[in-house]
Amino acid sequence: MNRPGLRLPSRVTLPAAPLMAGWYVRDALRVSKQVLHLWRARQGFPPFHREGREFYTSTDAIAEWLEARGVKVVRQ
Repeated sequence: MNRPGLRLPSRVTLPAAPLMAGWYVRDALRVSKQVLHLWRARQGFPPFHREGREFYTSTDAIAEWLEARGVKVVRQ
């Protein structure tokens, strides 16, 4: 059944590093670039910043956003 709204895993493992590369965010959450774009526009997902050709997002900000939505976050 396809229901509207966020589709988040119940548990996510994030690195201990202060920043996450865009590819790592997508891999950890199992979503596409388009989904992250929509979450940023509509759901308040943390913004990214660009360094050269890479995009980074604060790991702490992602963890807070996920935890506020009931996702268990494990840091390693």
